[in-house]
Amino acid sequence: MKAYIRFFVLLGMFFFTSEHAFSKDKPVPETAPNPNTAQDVDQALRDEVRWLQAEAYVYTASKREQGIKNAPSVMTVYTAEDIKRQGLRSLKEVLERTVGFFSNKSAANPLIGNRGIISGENEHFLLLIDGQNMNSIVDQGPGDYDLFPLISHVKRIEIIRGPGSTMWGGDAAMGVIHIITKDGKDINGFQVNVDAATEDRYQFVNVQYGDHKDDDHDVMLSFTFAEADGYPKEGSSFGFYPYPPEELDDPDLARKSGPLGRLEDSWELYAKAKQGEYTLTARASDLKDIRMDDLWALADGNPHLAKYNKRRDYSINVTRKKEYNKNTSLEARVFTKMIEKSQYFTNPLISRNVKFVEESYASKETAIGFELMFKTLLFERHNLLSGIKFVQTEIDPVYQYDISDLDTTPWIAPPDENHNILVIPDDEDENYAAYIEDDWQVLDNLNLILGLRVDRNTLREKSTKVLPRAGVIWGINSEWTAKYLFNTGYVRPPVAKSFLGQYPVITEFDWITWTFVDFAQTGVQESEEVKTHDLQLSYNTQDTQASLTGYRVVVDNAFNGLLTTQKIDPTHGFLVFYANADEIISHGIEFDFRQKVNDMFDWYGNYSYVCNAKLDNFENIVHDAKYEITPGDVKYTDLEITFEKSHFVTDDGTITQIPHKTWNLGMDFLFKDSLSAKTVILNLHYRGWDEMWGENPGMPDTYEKLDSEHYVDVNFLLEDFLINRFDVSVYVKNLFDNDSWNNTLPWYGYWPDRGQSFGFKVSYIF
Repeated sequence: MKAYIRFFVLLGMFFFTSEHAFSKDKPVPETAPNPNTAQDVDQALRDEVRWLQAEAYVYTASKREQGIKNAPSVMTVYTAEDIKRQGLRSLKEVLERTVGFFSNKSAANPLIGNRGIISGENEHFLLLIDGQNMNSIVDQGPGDYDLFPLISHVKRIEIIRGPGSTMWGGDAAMGVIHIITKDGKDINGFQVNVDAATEDRYQFVNVQYGDHKDDDHDVMLSFTFAEADGYPKEGSSFGFYPYPPEELDDPDLARKSGPLGRLEDSWELYAKAKQGEYTLTARASDLKDIRMDDLWALADGNPHLAKYNKRRDYSINVTRKKEYNKNTSLEARVFTKMIEKSQYFTNPLISRNVKFVEESYASKETAIGFELMFKTLLFERHNLLSGIKFVQTEIDPVYQYDISDLDTTPWIAPPDENHNILVIPDDEDENYAAYIEDDWQVLDNLNLILGLRVDRNTLREKSTKVLPRAGVIWGINSEWTAKYLFNTGYVRPPVAKSFLGQYPVITEFDWITWTFVDFAQTGVQESEEVKTHDLQLSYNTQDTQASLTGYRVVVDNAFNGLLTTQKIDPTHGFLVFYANADEIISHGIEFDFRQKVNDMFDWYGNYSYVCNAKLDNFENIVHDAKYEITPGDVKYTDLEITFEKSHFVTDDGTITQIPHKTWNLGMDFLFKDSLSAKTVILNLHYRGWDEMWGENPGMPDTYEKLDSEHYVDVNFLLEDFLINRFDVSVYVKNLFDNDSWNNTLPWYGYWPDRGQSFGFKVSYIF
């Protein structure tokens, strides 16, 4: 509540006293094509924007619109046209087709990997919607990205394939995913979208409204309602399998643990309005789904029935812009967000009696903040950007609810009368930042970029981070461009990974020493830091865009999920869920291309090869661990625990759960005035991967190299079908019905691919 009071006080001061401004730049070159007005430009430019990913200008790399050839980040862009043509429904499907990215098959939380590196959660990736941070600082970063937000109201998605922390701060360690929504002028009326599929039973309705009077008066509203029946429980070879049937005494149990992947009456409301100098964005969403957060409950052949998980997101962002001339502006914004999560699961370490235990984990965080940015052009050669940012986040107490048999669960700090156990106390997280970047045009065809950010945090890690970036961009000629880029990123320890239950929770009997040992939980205390070097050569013409990128990634203090115990004296010890591992090094190459061959055929594709992605050594450190008998009664403090152990890393340090080779190849066939439609587009998309290592189910610490996997998707689009502004799509996901068990090997709880799925989508603008 205090955070909201402060927000409205700031908002009032902002409206009545500020002469500052904040909103996205208009393109500085007055003759440059603006992707916001794609419906208003001539057909030739529309084709260029469509097939070259609207790559004339991007925003995310430097918080200003600039040519993608001059952006100091390696980027991929998807436009609304790409999404429509390929029949994409979610961010997960987008990332599956992005060079270097991999989205795994975890039932609890599909993990995002990039450039050969994947971790136990997704806090290394920053999710933005119109510049607003959507990540949770408590747990999992952009959790549930595979379900919400859906992307019917998206104008384009800009993806940084590497760190972006110099501009965006924490969480942008391994990548930035920026959703830029449509404006009212992109709709101009009411638009209704209906989508439904067979195998995952996913169905949603999206209604959009847009009104555009002029550049200073624009409104967009979007409402999405989604639900899914989940995967078939019985009688289908594509049902949910937490364990392969042969691993269970009763194979039929594998078919009775669903319906996983079920959505129940979930919705999202998004609004964006511009009035003169002011821009307002607001989002509210309520997601309710069923899945297994921990599947060890099946270890004895007794499936633990799934419960609904809930996540509610609310955010408001108010911006104001003051342009002094076409090259100088001062921008300001105030924002707030609230995230509530409820998760139901069985905890394998706290609750050993899995047949009797049912727990819930609830969290709430409320953030308020402001940001100021100044942009100018100095001496006609220096594009200068500087800014400051402050965010304060209130974290409510996090309780775990337990209804276990208290006579059989040896709690040291027992639940209260309501069976609630305090695992994270209430607290405040504060973040202060200042940043600057100079894009210096040294010569007409040579740019030098230098940037720096100073970032201070007061709760998750009480330290100051310095985050530099640098780039040299050489325009060889009008078609060829060469870049060298150095970028840095970091992610603070999520609250749940650093503070989860640091007082004793369970007693175990040590049969070797013949004593009882009290175990507390502990986790990471230092930020994960990332440095990348990219060397890119790109080729751009009106019909062709291609790039070849070589990279080297170094990750220090990597978050390593361990699930192990470490004694600190004969009768006390820690359950170590996460620790800071030593260095991870990855290097490889990425190739990406698009080409418009003629008016009837286009093709595109990418290939990524990770030459090496390994943990440097197996040493793990827990810094400044604290052992409390009860909250406030400290027995040990400032401990440093060092030990050698790896989790889901092969004996030679190779990272598992992510392939070293991924590829995509797509083709579009376009026909005019055919099948009662103005335009008919057939999209064929082939994707696959190879060289992934996984742990053998039932055989801990043994690994095998998995076979390659191949998937083909088809989307058949009829534009202006029968009547103007009425579009129909028919699609098939996984055309050849690949349901290989390879995806279950990296970790218990992975499902096979969804099998062949048929779907349709209709869209009409009134």
